[in-house]
Amino acid sequence: ALFFAKPVEYRVETAAEILTQGEVLEGSFTAANRGAEPVDGWSPSIRLAYGEFKKIKQNQADAYEIQQTIALGESFSLAPGADFTVPWRFALAPDCPITSKTGSLFLLYGGDLAGAGGFGMLDLRVNLAPVLETFIATVENYFSFEAGSRKATAGFTEVSFKPPRSYPTLEKMQILMRLRDEGM
Repeated sequence: ALFFAKPVEYRVETAAEILTQGEVLEGSFTAANRGAEPVDGWSPSIRLAYGEFKKIKQNQADAYEIQQTIALGESFSLAPGADFTVPWRFALAPDCPITSKTGSLFLLYGGDLAGAGGFGMLDLRVNLAPVLETFIATVENYFSFEAGSRKATAGFTEVSFKPPRSYPTLEKMQILMRLRDEGM
């Protein structure tokens, strides 16, 4: 992903853009001063954040919920024509938010992550952990429920199930689940 905030050009590269809860995301951050003057007091960083698509589209201040931050430098100077490259690494939590219709995890990067539009972003696709997928398949196969939407809700993954015809009074079933060190 490439982002340009005059005079600095930012580039983030990742090994993967499709992840599973609990995996490690690694990559590199590169910044290049394309201007004729040095950039002083520069403090680049990269963040892992959950963003709600509707709020992002409306440029709301609370569109992102920061999960982790890595400071890549503290108030230093980037000379004209100079490049700055550093590796970074995030370990996704086993209960991190998954990608759904309402939101996804993003990498936010740049020299001014507090300013509106002062950062680049890269959306990541995060899938549910395999053990949770197995649980959903069990509910579908053994109880004849049909899994529907999946979304992040207050630290959990919420899965809606459509019941079989054998449960005429049940409209839907929702299961909130997450993985922790203690288990599911």
